[in-house]
Amino acid sequence: MSWKRKVKRGVYLGMQRGKRIGRRLMKGTKTQVQTRQFVEVVPSWHARTSANYEVDGAALVSTMAEKQFLSYGERASSFRTVPGANSFQLNPSIREFDASLNVEKSGDIEVTLLVMIYSDEERKRVVRVGDGVRTTVSLVDGETKTRFVIQTQGKGRVLIQSLLIDGQSLWNVEGMSSAVADADFDAMIPLDVDSLELISPLSRIVEIDGGLIRVSGQGNQYEHYGVLETALPHVDTERGIDFSLADMDDYVYRFYLKGEAEELAKATLFVATYAHGERDQLIEVPLGFSNVLSLTPSHDSVRYFIRFHGNGTLSDLKIGVIRENSVRRTETFDLDPTFWTIPTPESIKLKQDPSGLRLVLDVEPDVRRYVSYMETNNRFTVLPKEKPYTVRPNHRYRVTVDGELDANTGVVLYIISYSLTERLSMQQVQLGSEKIFEFGKDVRYLRFALRVDGTGETLVTNIRVTEEIITDRTQVPEWIDPREARLFEAKPRELHEMKVAAIFDEFTTASYRPECELITFSPDDWPAVLADRQPDFLMVESAWKGNDKTWEKKIVKYGTNTWEELDALLDWCRVNNVPTVFWNKEDPIHYDRFIETAKRFDFVYTTDANILDNYKEDCGHDRVGALPFAAQPKEHNPIRLPGTREPYASFAGSYYANRHESRRIDMDRLFAAADKYGLVIYDRNYEMNQRGETDQLQFPEQFRKSIRGSLKYNQIAKAYKGFKVMLNVNSVNDSPTMFSRRVFEGLACATPVVSTRSVGVKQMLGDYVFLDEGDEMLEETFRKLLTDDSFYEDVAMGGMRHVLKYHTYTQRLAQVVGNIGLPYRVDHPEVALVAFVRSADEMDRAVETFRAQDYEHKHLVVFLDKFEGHLDLYEAYNTEDISTFMLSYLTQYNALSEILEGFDWMAFIRPSDYYGPAYVSDYMLATRYADSNILTKEDYFVWKDGLEKIDSDGTYRYVFDATPSRSIMKPDVLRFYSVLEALDVLKQDETLKELAQSGERIFSTDPYQYVKAGSDMPKAVAQEVQL
Repeated sequence: MSWKRKVKRGVYLGMQRGKRIGRRLMKGTKTQVQTRQFVEVVPSWHARTSANYEVDGAALVSTMAEKQFLSYGERASSFRTVPGANSFQLNPSIREFDASLNVEKSGDIEVTLLVMIYSDEERKRVVRVGDGVRTTVSLVDGETKTRFVIQTQGKGRVLIQSLLIDGQSLWNVEGMSSAVADADFDAMIPLDVDSLELISPLSRIVEIDGGLIRVSGQGNQYEHYGVLETALPHVDTERGIDFSLADMDDYVYRFYLKGEAEELAKATLFVATYAHGERDQLIEVPLGFSNVLSLTPSHDSVRYFIRFHGNGTLSDLKIGVIRENSVRRTETFDLDPTFWTIPTPESIKLKQDPSGLRLVLDVEPDVRRYVSYMETNNRFTVLPKEKPYTVRPNHRYRVTVDGELDANTGVVLYIISYSLTERLSMQQVQLGSEKIFEFGKDVRYLRFALRVDGTGETLVTNIRVTEEIITDRTQVPEWIDPREARLFEAKPRELHEMKVAAIFDEFTTASYRPECELITFSPDDWPAVLADRQPDFLMVESAWKGNDKTWEKKIVKYGTNTWEELDALLDWCRVNNVPTVFWNKEDPIHYDRFIETAKRFDFVYTTDANILDNYKEDCGHDRVGALPFAAQPKEHNPIRLPGTREPYASFAGSYYANRHESRRIDMDRLFAAADKYGLVIYDRNYEMNQRGETDQLQFPEQFRKSIRGSLKYNQIAKAYKGFKVMLNVNSVNDSPTMFSRRVFEGLACATPVVSTRSVGVKQMLGDYVFLDEGDEMLEETFRKLLTDDSFYEDVAMGGMRHVLKYHTYTQRLAQVVGNIGLPYRVDHPEVALVAFVRSADEMDRAVETFRAQDYEHKHLVVFLDKFEGHLDLYEAYNTEDISTFMLSYLTQYNALSEILEGFDWMAFIRPSDYYGPAYVSDYMLATRYADSNILTKEDYFVWKDGLEKIDSDGTYRYVFDATPSRSIMKPDVLRFYSVLEALDVLKQDETLKELAQSGERIFSTDPYQYVKAGSDMPKAVAQEVQL
């Protein structure tokens, strides 16, 4: 550019700026220079521009750790000087007034209201008003003026719920409930004893008396209440919506939480919306404020939840709803050429046109120029100074640009966004179009410019920016702790994701560890461990030597026990919203040893339902339940040990010669009956008895020949599944729920159990356990179990199936979690049954097999070959639970796993084979204990004019081959095959040996529920393999 052009351009820009300043002066406005040292942060509250305050909706955010100040009603350069004539002052006749401040805050920040009192000449004193404290300020003679200042120190987020001086609110930001009368609400729900429902079984800190709510929280304690219902937040109760929705989508709904708070009582409203049975939106509304939601006809429910915390009283609480137009402001740009700055007047001419702004362009080829609106420069990296367009959080901006474009010119509106300190982005809107922008929270200002190019004339007839309030779908409520966030998750966590802090003995630790994220600790390190891991709840059992002996004698009652360590742990849990659970597995015998411990817990469980009333009376509440023992499939399962089961009955435990007389009598009779067919005993006190330390634990002489020593816990599987029958002896006979855990554990190992009499065994396990009903019955039971293989298999399969379905520690944990009131889910594996169909008859057989399966979470995937009528089947069998694919149209897929996406397992079924109703469900039970991606039946039945068993001794073992038609596998195991290759492996029913050789483990289950070539065998025969 020549020096002449530079001079000419500088003169031109100077004239442009002069015109603009002149217009401002004529309008009587002040320049930015005069007020640059102050900024109005929120209405009527000012701070120096050097202060690091940001506004997030109704919240004030401090990003600087040092002290900062906001002054009310004036731009005070010094707080020592007397307030000026234009400052806010109370009526001179008021010599005494109340000042109060109530805030919600998060982060490391302190907030104080400073009431500065002055004489006519100087500041005399400062009265400090803290959060939740109502302070009376009395003026003495000579004190004539006041100034009100908010002081913050530290970084954090603050919601000022109220700031009252003599009953007058000095803090009035958009959306505060104090500015809205009850009559303005389109819908209103009073919050009182009739509408508030506790959503957890435990209330610690809230007492509701009519419309008065007393909160007595300590530390971070809180409680949640539902409004008119008690279901957890993730549940769509289909309660409907309390107000009518507008027909158009240009409305939003503002929800208020209104009421009075005294002292440090806090309340927060959470509003959740539900569509298609699932929660999709959640907003937070602190007391005294509001928040907005967008609702559509697809929404069928709106639910409300209130969180109470802090300490004090709340009254006259209510939820209010107002329907608002979403459009908050519309700004149409002035198309007078004097409001637009051009860099080079030679190539761009701006002309006034009755229809808008006319641009005459003569821009060099491949060059683009910019025409700025309301700014005198085109330096887009610099923050706008003249008239920045302010952007507000939770709003979107609809930008419209209309005009007429010459074929040889180009005009685009550029939108440049800025934070408080720098340029962030540049976006564009073409002439003749409209775009909607949702800016990030760091965007504070916009400036606009037209980018032009080409030669010719262009007319811009309209540029309009419409600001619309919207729901902030990225908004995350300010949760007090991680447990509260988990409570409000739209989709609850799986049960095994629960974080359980525990004090357990060795057996219980092994039982619950696979079910959850188990957190153990000692009396010395629990504060650090729990603060770091943030458990969902604490569970303590009647442990004699809990957590590797670190809690020995600290749970059970001893003469010198003071429970100091346990009480400190429980106090921490109460203050930090961690529910506490005690489980006495030693009932009823050791009830007195643990009742003082039980009284300290929120929830109490016992193995003996007979003494529930005792607990309710002694503990003073009804949060008491029965929690029996169970089996842990990872530990207790039918996976075979090396070798074969010995054809004897086994017992692992103790003998008491002088205690539990009825137990001893029952035990002697049971052992005598078993001894006739073979008895093996593992004596828990074997080493002690060998040393002759006591006669009271010695087995009777006639059984000592059967003793094979003792077993450690990690060897107990030998007693459970090393023998064909397991014996159980009960010390407690009349309890409906209390009996030895070995009963569940043995049955889960597919080992029939013969037991002494027990009400609980009869009620909970029925015919799956053989109970002592006399010598003749015992004799017959042992004879059939040890000599009749068919009878034995039927009993073993039935007992194992029943326990794995209903009596594992998954069910026990779910019971505890559900009773506490924590949301959770149990995901069931999704299974795809895969079939190849070459005729209508084969389709009927595939559908019949699919429908017969008793497993609920299944889907049929059919691959159709071409045959007469195949298109009719294709159209008829693409339903909610059946998907049909043409084999000739699969080239678009790379792998079979793409077709089966979303399924955990697949089972290939052949139309010529028979599949029993429990074929899939039995396999799914096996996935709970088998560490394998392929499950099969190494042993199986085949129909050849009669039922034959192919027995390779592979039942309940890991094997090295499988056949697809009697296997179930994860779709991903075929990932190295193309889709056609994978389907060919299934269709040809080829060996899967190569997968085993590549590292896949294969587990073989029982031979039942399947017969090769058995689809046409008689139904009576089919029943033989169903067990």
